[in-house]
Amino acid sequence: MNKLKIKYIDIGTGNRIGSTIYLNKKLKKHPSLHDAILKHEKNHSGGFSSKDFLMDVSNKELQGFKREYYTFVLNNPSSWCNFLPVMKINGVWTYDVSVLTIWVFAVLVGVLMWILI
Repeated sequence: MNKLKIKYIDIGTGNRIGSTIYLNKKLKKHPSLHDAILKHEKNHSGGFSSKDFLMDVSNKELQGFKREYYTFVLNNPSSWCNFLPVMKINGVWTYDVSVLTIWVFAVLVGVLMWILI
C-alpha cells in the first residue's frame, strides 16, 4: 500500500486522488473538522468503488461535525467547489464520480418532473 501524501490547497474541503489527499488549508484553523475530513478521505479507496459512493452519501466521519462543516463551507466560498462534479486541483482537471453521479441523478429527476408536469 502506498503511503498517503497530504497536500493543502485553496479550494474544496477534502478530496483523495490516488495516494494524495487534498485538504483546504483553512481547515488547519478547525482541528476537529480537519481530523474528521482527513479520516473520511483516508477511508476512500483512492479510485472509485461502490464503497466510496456509499461513504460520500452516508459520511459517517462527519456526523458529529455537521454544524461546524456547514459553517466552514458557508464562510469559505472556495470550498463550494466540492459540490461540483469537475474541478481543477493543482492545475489538473479532475472529476468526482460520487458528485457526478448525484448531479446526473438530480438532472434526470428534474427532466422527468418537467416532462410529467
